[in-house]
Amino acid sequence: MISNRSDTWHGQWCRSKVETMRILLKSVVQLGNQAMQLCALYVYASHRQYMSFEFQCAVFLVETILSTVITCQDRDVRRFLLVRSRPVRLVLLCPVIIIFGFGQLIHVKRAWARQIHAAEVMSQLDEAHGHLWAGPALGGEAALP
Repeated sequence: MISNRSDTWHGQWCRSKVETMRILLKSVVQLGNQAMQLCALYVYASHRQYMSFEFQCAVFLVETILSTVITCQDRDVRRFLLVRSRPVRLVLLCPVIIIFGFGQLIHVKRAWARQIHAAEVMSQLDEAHGHLWAGPALGGEAALP
């Protein structure tokens, strides 16, 4: 019997490598988006387009605040910080908030975690008994109604 290449260790390693590259690419695109927003703010201010500048600043500020709040409430981020001692936690808090909150990479992290959770659930289902479900109920996060 010929084994499927994706079932081998090499196939799994290649898949994880591709997935990691996708996540890195999405992170770079997200940071590029942030840089373009800052450039737009500069252009609006330098050309005295104050109405556009004020609107773009307000949108940028709201996005940043919401991403920072989501970062502080994220279970993985909180677990990452809580397993550290208090001095280390305080040192790590600033980079975590800057990277995930201000850089808005928390959205990429949460989407990645959602995909990983769905893959774990799918691998645990018993395919021999026909209990395979690929619906939207496999969400990776607990959400308030």
